[in-house]
Amino acid sequence: MKILFYVVGFIATCFLGFYIIGVVKPVVNYETSITINRSTAQTWEVFTNDSLMSQWMQGFEKIEITNGEPFLKESTYKIYLKDAKQSFINEYKVINVMPNELYEYQLDNNVLKNHITISLSTPKEFTTTLKITNSVEAKNWFLSSLFVFFKSQFQSQDEITYTALKKLVEMDPEIKK
Repeated sequence: MKILFYVVGFIATCFLGFYIIGVVKPVVNYETSITINRSTAQTWEVFTNDSLMSQWMQGFEKIEITNGEPFLKESTYKIYLKDAKQSFINEYKVINVMPNELYEYQLDNNVLKNHITISLSTPKEFTTTLKITNSVEAKNWFLSSLFVFFKSQFQSQDEITYTALKKLVEMDPEIKK
């Protein structure tokens, strides 16, 4: 009986600790940075070209504008993504746009809400640095706790995505059309 008491106590303590992680840290923040050997104008042109998104965004199926004009402040989209097991529909709202400098948006689905800011800078001529800042908030306490442990996977996925964008932007223009 004493062993059962300790086992139940241990499980309860682990559960409580896991729950508290999500309460204390409900939002996971991380940054990714990548340097592209092209101008900000060239980078922006590829980044905002929805016909090229499938070439750099893993699982991309399509994007539909639901309100406003493409890539302008307050416009909204539905973006369809697919992984090996299922499809996802994400609501996407543009918060702020400054062509060649800043693109800020909110991505929302049934699992999470992600506030993403992408800033473009020119450290030297014909070079663009993308700085991507994410604030991921889960839709329930369990996922909030879990997301703390997945921060490195989120960041790794961003690095894969933006490295693919880098390769596409740096390609010869005839190849990417």
